This record gives sequence, structure tokens and C-alpha cells, in this order.
Amino acid sequence: MRIGCTVTATGLELGVDERCFSVHFPGEFWKAFPHAAAFADNYAYLKALHLPQMLNRYELLEFDTAYPLFRQPILSAMLNNVAFCADVDGVSTAENIRRLLGLELRFRDDAARVPAGGTALSERAVINLSFGKDSLLTYAVAKELGLAPILIMSADNDGPREYAYKRERAERFCREFNETVHVIENNTGVIHRYEYWGTPSTEWGFGHLITEYCMFALPFAFVHGARYILLGNEKSCDDSYVNRDGFKSYPVYDQSSEWLLELTNMARGLTDSPMTVMSLIEPLHDLAITRILHTRYAAVAKYQMSCFPDENEYGRNAHWCGHCTKCARNFVFMKANGIDPAGVGFETDMFQRESLDYFALLRGRKKGVPTVGYDATPCGRDEQLYSLYLAFERGARGAVLDAFASRFHTEAEQRKDELHRRFFSVQSSRTLPAPLRGAAESLYAAALAAA
Repeated sequence: MRIGCTVTATGLELGVDERCFSVHFPGEFWKAFPHAAAFADNYAYLKALHLPQMLNRYELLEFDTAYPLFRQPILSAMLNNVAFCADVDGVSTAENIRRLLGLELRFRDDAARVPAGGTALSERAVINLSFGKDSLLTYAVAKELGLAPILIMSADNDGPREYAYKRERAERFCREFNETVHVIENNTGVIHRYEYWGTPSTEWGFGHLITEYCMFALPFAFVHGARYILLGNEKSCDDSYVNRDGFKSYPVYDQSSEWLLELTNMARGLTDSPMTVMSLIEPLHDLAITRILHTRYAAVAKYQMSCFPDENEYGRNAHWCGHCTKCARNFVFMKANGIDPAGVGFETDMFQRESLDYFALLRGRKKGVPTVGYDATPCGRDEQLYSLYLAFERGARGAVLDAFASRFHTEAEQRKDELHRRFFSVQSSRTLPAPLRGAAESLYAAALAAA
């Protein structure tokens, strides 16, 4: 399999055998970024390393690039994603590790390109704005802390409906808050989709996306002299469990604080500048994020969107499809906090019977509904348990809460103090520099106490 990556005037042209894909940045940023060649070497490797396993083609993977400077860290991230993918796909973890480590790779040039020539940095931050609760809270807190955020958004070609909804939101958001969102036209999105390649359904291929979005931020951070790249990775991203083969499994390893520390090294290496990749919301769980966003920053919160509307036909006319586990997850977080989901555009009451199977805590193995995902792992179980409990105690009702009450209310009642401390307290963080950590933690503690 041949992989090529050519630097163009506006971005990159990536080739996989005879197929071509492209990434286009706003021209003024890309032209002013002097380390595009090293960027291309590492980006091609990041985007192609999963393909032999996805396509079941265990042949020479030949890169028409220089040896990537961050070959080993990227491989390590993928290795840490294997156990969860194997769990989802119902295949052997050990066999997948064996195949990944057995890949034969060749590069056009075995000497890695090492960028030289950095830029002066100031207290600014680049944020990839997805309009999910995490990126919206990150934006609001960054503004409050005086980090003058530079906003970017990736228009990925594997989700045209999703991007259309986000584009409309971005236009209104920019008008209201006097912001600019810089758009990256990313036509490589389909590379990680099994549907595009016509292969069987697999979780494999999704473990590099946060790294990709971090890389997209580099030209903007370099040109603006931004010290920080902010990712919306919450506390639960550090969670892991032991999968059925006995391996430690991270549902989202590339969102973990451990990987963010590696991303800081990558950002510094690819810009020759002392940047820091971090998450302002690392100390918070999702329930606390939802509460703080909607109580302290209501004007920002109304733009929230956290669904994949391209995944089913219900998303054709609604940015919350109301028929997926992601919608269920956000719906119950809002109801648990006394927030009306209609305020962010929900048109479906997800506590009714037709939504029962979208709550992992309540379902068995249902055809067409994933049985392994974050909510279905031991990592996500307790947060869904406590969310349903809080919604029930606030008076919400429906078939979903009837099922919860009959099976799990007693457990939740007995554990409510433990669960409250866990999900509504400010946790430790690894990626936040000391001055920002203190300011952010004080802000969160005050917001949670006032809510």
C-alpha cells in the first residue's frame, strides 16, 4: 500500500494508492507556517497507520515521506486503542496487537525532518470549536481567564449534515460574540470510515481524531503566537477498564491526560516553540460540565450540539436526531441538572419507551444498537446511573425512568453521596499549568457551589 503526502499552497494532498484526499487551511495561515514538510510527514503516518488492519491488507506500507519525527508516540497511542477496539468488534486483543506490531513500514527518507525556527508566544489559546458542551465550556472559560481564543473548526467530509448544522451555528455564534471561526476543509475524514472502504463494521480507525485536530491547530497557534492549544477532554477521558481478554482498555485513549502530555511534545517538536496542549476542563466530569455551562454561561450554552446526524435518517431535519446513544447521554445530563433540553433544540423526549435501548445501563444486547461504548463500559456506568437518579428525583418520568426505578434506584440511593462527590467536585489535573490551574479550579468550585 502506497501513502503519499504533498504540501500544497493551501494545505496537503494525501494519497492512498490511487485515491486522493486533501486538507485546505485558510491560505494566510498555511503560507505563514514554515514547518509544513515535517507536518506532512507526521500527518500521513497518523492517517494511514490503521489502514492495513481496517482493510485486512497486511502488506508493505510504503510512505513517500520522510521518517515521521513522532513515529513511536503515534504508534503507542494506537496500541493503547487496540483493546477497546477489540472489545467493540468482538475480536482478539492479542491478535490485533500482534498484527499492528508486525506491520512492515518503509519511508522514502529514513532521516526525520526536525523543524527549526520557532515563534514568540503570548497568553493566547487555539480552540477547535465543535459546539459540543466541552468545547463551548472551554471557550467560555478561556474568555473569562483572558486567553483571547482563536477559534477553528474542521469541516470533515464524513459528516456533511453535521457540518451544515455547525456552520449555521457558527455564523450565529460569531455574530453574537463578535468572533471569527477559521474553517479547515478536511477531505480526509472518510479515511477512517469503514463504510467508505466497504469493509465490515469496526471501531478501528477512530483513535487518532483528537491528535489530528491538535495538528490542525498548529499553523494557527504558530502564526498567532498562541501558547496554548485547548482540547475539550474531561476527567472521564482518563478512565479505563479491563476488557474481556484481560487487557487495560481506554474507551478514548487519545483524549486522556497521558496522551495530552505527549501532544505537548508533538506541538513543540513540530513548531520549535514552547506550546502547551491542555484541557481547561480536565478537572470536571460531564455532569459538572453540563451544570457549569448552562448555569454560568447560558448565552454560550444555547449553541450546544452533540449528535452525529449523518448516522441515521432522523438527523436529516434535526441537529439532535433523538435516536442515538449520544443524544440520550446529553438529554439525561441536562435533565439531571434541571435544564430543559428543548432550550438547545431537542425535539424528542428521550425518556419515552422508544428511547429505552439508547441507555446502556438499561438495555441488553439489542440488534442495531452498540453494546460496547463509553456508557456501556464500567467507566461510564456510574455517571449514567447517577444522571438517571437525579432526573428521577427532580420529577422526570417516562418508560426509561420506570425501568431505572425498578432496577437501579435502590443502588443509586445508597450510593448518592459517593456519586455526588465524584461527579460534582473539582478533580485533579495533569495538563493545566499551575497559574491557570488555580484560576480554573476556583472558577469551577464557585460555579458548582452557586448552582
